[in-house]
Amino acid sequence: MSYEEKSAWLNATVFTGVYGWYILDVLALSDGAALVDTPFLWSMIWATIASVVLLMVGNIGIAIASREEKPKPDLRDKTVFRSATYSSHWLLYGGGVAVIALAVMEADLFWIANLMYFTMWCASVLLESLRVVFYRRGVPAW
Repeated sequence: MSYEEKSAWLNATVFTGVYGWYILDVLALSDGAALVDTPFLWSMIWATIASVVLLMVGNIGIAIASREEKPKPDLRDKTVFRSATYSSHWLLYGGGVAVIALAVMEADLFWIANLMYFTMWCASVLLESLRVVFYRRGVPAW
């Protein structure tokens, strides 16, 4: 398994774990009240900080563990990343349009922010999942 594939597994795991923690934390903070009245901002900030720190530490750990391998991406790595990015960005763009639609409809800030975070999580997990699939099965020739 190459460094890039290990990184894709790490990214998908961290994104999913931190987002799951965020959802559980917001639900705990709501304490049965309406979700729009839940103080979610600090949970979202801490989730973002936790993601960055865990990804940095994890990628450094992967780099140290695989120092015998050449961590510089080759042509296959670049092709896998490019194809996965092209194949997953539609979700991010669609979510961005949905977020703008909520803002235009003057929805509550809770729903706008959480739809944005959910869209970013979905797009990130799709990107990393596609990277793993393309590493395992090859890049489709579309």
